[in-house]
Amino acid sequence: LDVNAALELDGMFERVQFFGGYADYDHTEFEGAEVGTTFANEGYEGRLELIQRQNGIWSAAHGIQIRNRDFSAIGEEAFVPPTETQQYAAYTFHEFDTENWHFEGAGRIEITDQENSFTGASRDFTALSLSAGADYHLNDTMRVGGTLFRTERAPSTEELFSNGPHLATDQFELGNINLGKETSTGGELAFRHRAYGHALTVNVFYTSYDDYIFEAETGLEEDGLPVFQYVGEDAEFFGVEALGELDLFTAGNWLISADALAEYVEAETDSGNLPRIPPLSVLAGLEAK
Repeated sequence: LDVNAALELDGMFERVQFFGGYADYDHTEFEGAEVGTTFANEGYEGRLELIQRQNGIWSAAHGIQIRNRDFSAIGEEAFVPPTETQQYAAYTFHEFDTENWHFEGAGRIEITDQENSFTGASRDFTALSLSAGADYHLNDTMRVGGTLFRTERAPSTEELFSNGPHLATDQFELGNINLGKETSTGGELAFRHRAYGHALTVNVFYTSYDDYIFEAETGLEEDGLPVFQYVGEDAEFFGVEALGELDLFTAGNWLISADALAEYVEAETDSGNLPRIPPLSVLAGLEAK
């Protein structure tokens, strides 16, 4: 069930808007005629936003958000115990526009409470994230920009409480109740060119992580599966990505266009390269519209 609503206002704020959702899902997996594993996931989310009326070059939005998730998996393939997650957040976003410059700034504070419903073990986290960016229009078709950010992320319930075989990944996963917040600090530089029939975007980015959370192989084996445990290590990411788009030709009422994406990234901790992060990715496609 999803609900969206808005109310137009007078004065400093032009409108207030609400987004809400509720989901209740479950399924049962059978092993022959026997019940193997039963999954259940119930949750809701609500967001209330105040949209500030533009005042000269300044516009803004402010909001609060609440989330609740009650998850359980019971049976042979349950690798996460029943858990409940509650999250409360407040955020603000600001934009400033001049003739050639565009500036953005945002902040978000988030409180997350996660509890193992089976053992009663719980963890609380307060995360603060800030970002700022600027864009300069060189002319009608080209612009350059940059972003700086510092974000904090609470570990997920899977990262905290996993303890069992995860057959979808063919491994035995162990959570880590002692994980702290994942903190990232970094920046990005971008060049964008868009004209009739073609476009090019090039980004260069760098991110430094405190306690980057990932699954590390332990060298042990459980239930015939390799054991992986969630750990937090300082990490660095550096990369370049380029995206190009080109209109090729028309065929009747169809426009045929092509696009290509190439990305190179170095991602490593003190103990070596991070797993499951391809250093080079290339993607190409054709589209008819």
